[in-house]
Amino acid sequence: MIGNATDPPVFSTTTTVSGTFAFLGVPSGNYQLKTYGPTAEYTGWQASTITVGSTDIRRDVYLRKKMTLLFPPQNSVVETWSPLFCWQGSPEAVEYTFQLNKTSDWTLIDFVHHIPATCYRTSQVLQNGVQYTWEIAATDRNGHGVGATHSAEFTVNTTPVTGTVQPTGVTIITSRDNNIELRFPSGVVSQTVVVNYARNNAAVTLPLVGAMNGENGLSEPTFRVMSNNNLVGVDRSFYVTATYESTGLPADLLPGASYTITVDYADTETGTAVENTLALYWWDGNQWVKEPSSAVDTINNIVTAAPGHFSLWAVLLGETHRLYLPLVMKNY
Repeated sequence: MIGNATDPPVFSTTTTVSGTFAFLGVPSGNYQLKTYGPTAEYTGWQASTITVGSTDIRRDVYLRKKMTLLFPPQNSVVETWSPLFCWQGSPEAVEYTFQLNKTSDWTLIDFVHHIPATCYRTSQVLQNGVQYTWEIAATDRNGHGVGATHSAEFTVNTTPVTGTVQPTGVTIITSRDNNIELRFPSGVVSQTVVVNYARNNAAVTLPLVGAMNGENGLSEPTFRVMSNNNLVGVDRSFYVTATYESTGLPADLLPGASYTITVDYADTETGTAVENTLALYWWDGNQWVKEPSSAVDTINNIVTAAPGHFSLWAVLLGETHRLYLPLVMKNY
């Protein structure tokens, strides 16, 4: 117990084996009650204000366990204006509180209570080139704080990533968040081509339209595609375009040539969907078309494809769940 944040302790004690503690003979006044977790699984310490008067005070203290922020991690770069935030859940928690601030002056950007899931997409449009800080707190069914994370900083950068593909030599273009890689082998173009990778920041409106299941704390951090077959996305939609360096006109690969697209994803992004139906699709102007060369590695969480054209791409799931019903045979 301390007078204020900079004072030395006025009283100190440890809990009994039953988890109780007591301070006796405390003079009247305002104090900071600072509590430390007993093991490394708890947050280092937490403080609360307490006012001592002429009567005894009884107060329950709930220590918060450490939680981990998964995405975006510390000092990362995100390529979308409305990122999806995911964190490690707490077994005791029934809901979470999300806080997002502008790092430079701590302007509050988003603050949401009662999130039942472990992913949340902010409804705020973030600014390109700005650093933000986010954190999560967990609450149990009685409203007590049971978990908290350290804060993490990330920067928004939606500027397209550009690479030059020569007739000879291998070119690798990687997204700023390192989730997507484009690999062009030697001999796929006849002249120098400039390739642009850009995140599809219009994904929340067109052509990936509809209810964001992870938005505002709903159970699945995925978005539905309005077009065909009720496909479901995992927040990986991007443009790959190309122009000839000499003319600036749209460029194509040589006939029969292809490049490799590799996309990483997280298990938290698939929700209840059937993971082995993940595939890379391209937008033909009216609907999503599955890329025939697409393959998924569910062990390493990677989708790969070797297309022969440039397009708007998205990683989508063909099924959201499977339900098996027993067949009961009766003899009459």
